Amino acid sequence: MSRKPNWKISFLLAILLTGLTYLVFWLEFKHNPQQEEAQLQLKKPFPLKDLQINNISIKTNENSFVFQCLDLDKNLCKPGDRSNWEVVSPIKLKADSSHIESLLSHLNKLTYKDTIDLSLESPKEKKVLLDDYGLSPSLIKTITVTTVSDSFTVKFGNKAPITNNHYLINEKDNSKVHLVGAHLANFFKKPLTHWRDKKIFAFSPHEVSAFSLDNKNGTITAKKENNRWLIKKDNSTSYNSGDIESIDRFLNAVSYIKTKEFATESKASVKSKKLLNNSKITVKFSFAKKDLNNKNEIKLEIFETQKKGKKGQSETDKLFAKVSNLDPLFELNKTTSKKFLKSLDDFRLTKLITSMERFSAKKLEFAGNPFGPTPVIIQSSNSDWNYAGGSKSKLLDKKKITSFLDKISGNPIKEFLSGKNIPPGEKKGIQFTLKADGDSIKRKFLFWKNKNKLYAKDLLSTKKEAFLIDLKLKNHIPWKKDFFETKETKK
Repeated sequence: MSRKPNWKISFLLAILLTGLTYLVFWLEFKHNPQQEEAQLQLKKPFPLKDLQINNISIKTNENSFVFQCLDLDKNLCKPGDRSNWEVVSPIKLKADSSHIESLLSHLNKLTYKDTIDLSLESPKEKKVLLDDYGLSPSLIKTITVTTVSDSFTVKFGNKAPITNNHYLINEKDNSKVHLVGAHLANFFKKPLTHWRDKKIFAFSPHEVSAFSLDNKNGTITAKKENNRWLIKKDNSTSYNSGDIESIDRFLNAVSYIKTKEFATESKASVKSKKLLNNSKITVKFSFAKKDLNNKNEIKLEIFETQKKGKKGQSETDKLFAKVSNLDPLFELNKTTSKKFLKSLDDFRLTKLITSMERFSAKKLEFAGNPFGPTPVIIQSSNSDWNYAGGSKSKLLDKKKITSFLDKISGNPIKEFLSGKNIPPGEKKGIQFTLKADGDSIKRKFLFWKNKNKLYAKDLLSTKKEAFLIDLKLKNHIPWKKDFFETKETKK
């Protein structure tokens, strides 16, 4: 008599087998990426993943450079960390960290494309092959990367025939020659200038409390008081309001200036004097940081040498620069001087009112021919605008008032005019007064039109000047008495 199958046991076994199958697959796929990464690291002459780099050295028969990372204590100095570096050999200098990071990135990504096994070759044949590959002991072209816990040194050889790859040998296993991409060969050709920091200044715009700029347009003096810039030209005793955005852009551009070459290591040397012979100073620039006094301000002088052009006219040959707190004489790109070709108008505030004045405005007063003998005064109360002392039944268009204030607190000034350049028409203009709490007058302007252009004058300023205003503002100025009233009120 046959035994009946036990379906419960069969079902449990099936579930168990299915679970074991999933477990095997899970374990395989879980460890597969790790295994692939381990295999990839074996194909790299510089397996630097997650390793802190202490220093990198490049040696050839002509040059030897050593770069040291300065951020080990910050747990940086790994590939992609954007760490700070310095050149420690042949002389100690601040390094161009971006160039060191570029080298480190290339080293980290370098992989073997092919391998030639020399372990079975005789010593004589091996020597012949190494000489042929450009890897003989007499030829030095090595890169060493020293980490906190290990060191990796490889030697680069000639370019392989047909392919664009180069021969390489790893000092930890000199029985094999590998083929790698050719892009690293360029790093051996770089001079010291490439590796050292080429910025001639080390400051941020927000650190500057004052500066002076002397160029063909005159001398501009600027100082910061209560987070506002004040500027003047030449020997003027009165300051104009400076545009913080324009000044910050200028200072930011100056802070990133880099030298083209280090002409000499000492600006006081005989060679420097010869290079500057028959040159002329075209720019003088000085600035003071918040933590410096005027005696310790940093000064820049730009010298221009000239040559005869194709048409016999003089043109710029070279630009050199001296910086008061640095020793070298710098050669700059010819376009660098354009960063300093600024006039007073380039730094002046092009707003009629500041953002702070715009949002603190409590009363707006308009007077002039269109309004008759009685000015129009509107005031702010609980986020609404009404006629001052008038009937609140007359509704005012809040959007129009807001739009007017937005426009004049933008950058409507397009040009600064003086003397005969100021056009007539002021008598037919509109006088605008902005008041804050306590009825105190903050700003006062006169607007007028002339030949389809809009002009304004600051009535609180002692300067005899006017402004050419963006024509877009014209449609937001109340040329009529009921301009700010709603359509319902006008009816």
